[in-house]
Amino acid sequence: MGSYAALSHCWGASQIITTTTSTLSQRKSLVAFESLSKTFQDAVHITHNLGLKYLWIDSLCIIQDDLHDWETESKKMAAIYQSSHVTICAAKSEDGNGGCFADATLRETDPYSGSDIEVNVRKCPRHIISEAMFTDSSFFHSSSNLHLFTRAWTFQEELLATRVLYYCADEIVFQCKSTLDCQCGRISTHMAEIGAKTAKQQYEAALMDTHDVRKLQVRWYRIIRQYSARNLTKESDRLPALSGLAGVFQSKDVLGRFLAGLWTHDLPLWLTWVVWGSHPPLERYVAPSWSWASILSGNQICYPLLEEDGGLGSDEIENRLYILGIHCELASSDPTGAINSAFLLVKGKVVKTKLVYNYDPITPVAGGGGGSLLVLPPFGVSLRDKQVDFTCDSSYRVINLTTEGQHVWCLLLLTAKRREFFLVLVPTANDNEYVRIGIKHDAEVYDKGDTSLDGITLSKSWFDSAEEKEMKLV
Repeated sequence: MGSYAALSHCWGASQIITTTTSTLSQRKSLVAFESLSKTFQDAVHITHNLGLKYLWIDSLCIIQDDLHDWETESKKMAAIYQSSHVTICAAKSEDGNGGCFADATLRETDPYSGSDIEVNVRKCPRHIISEAMFTDSSFFHSSSNLHLFTRAWTFQEELLATRVLYYCADEIVFQCKSTLDCQCGRISTHMAEIGAKTAKQQYEAALMDTHDVRKLQVRWYRIIRQYSARNLTKESDRLPALSGLAGVFQSKDVLGRFLAGLWTHDLPLWLTWVVWGSHPPLERYVAPSWSWASILSGNQICYPLLEEDGGLGSDEIENRLYILGIHCELASSDPTGAINSAFLLVKGKVVKTKLVYNYDPITPVAGGGGGSLLVLPPFGVSLRDKQVDFTCDSSYRVINLTTEGQHVWCLLLLTAKRREFFLVLVPTANDNEYVRIGIKHDAEVYDKGDTSLDGITLSKSWFDSAEEKEMKLV
């Protein structure tokens, strides 16, 4: 264990001290305490009071305008936080001016004078710091007074750290691999009462059991679900800000190779992500359209098949897509970092359909689920002129890449019990090359010879008579 502390903080809009190529020599010689932001100064005091000699701060320990140094150091991120004695989280501060410390709020301030009396009290069930903030059930970005939980970069810092001290608006919270506790003791008491495990505890448990592929898949999904809801200043950091955690998972050699936020083992399953919202497209290339990393940060990604409620066991899922080839050009030597390009060569059952808009293209609806409809070609009399909705990845992407009534292609990914999952694709200008615009994740069909279930009439599979086709997905 290192004799140093690491700081996890929000950079914010205010200017903070950094190390650049022009200031490197000066930083090696001296970093004046007065030049540090309030958050950094508080972190120095905490480090000193803990009896530690060193403090690691990203803005000072990484040369910010040197791409090679940035890429080299970012690859070490997992080791830096895992090896630190403790990680100091400036949870309440939105920038360098907020500091770590806060004035304690006295909640019992009415003075009493007179003779002694006996008073029976009961601990208030409402707690300042909710334990939900540290479990998978939370939307971290909803905690308005804890800005650190809104930032994408800090997410892996919290999970990778051996010990964490959260300096919140009202009290300090401590978390390690086995414990979560606060100054008043309310969190640990309630967590024990309901038998809940923190996200960190579940993360550590999943990594211990490397033989359970399904457990690791679910754990990675929960990481993506929380991480995707957080915000980035630079969308180009979408993959680098997760590379530390990705490297840890890849080292277990269970999920296959990391591929632009997905994993090569059970790749059809990893293509079934869903996102809701009317978010604008990214300004520059970050990931291929079939990766959730191509979606703007701050939009929560979901995997219906990996949800704890409603998810299915791996033995109930049948892959229907053949992966013929995988290409991924890395942007650096980091195998889990940023990429320049990626594409898949696949073979699967395809249905050619027509796209229909059911909203005003000038003012898209806020919610991809109602964004577009597919008019399916007739497979039989019962399916003629049937319209089926799908979840578009972004209404902006649909509008920019399509016109109403044009042909789109539905590519079958997998089947799960009575449900089919398929991608909705549009062709590019290149021959046999396609871009993802959405997914159908709950197409219910009946088994062969069975036309009803508990009195409910179900639809025939759209892909029963479909032909297989080789395609390039970008």
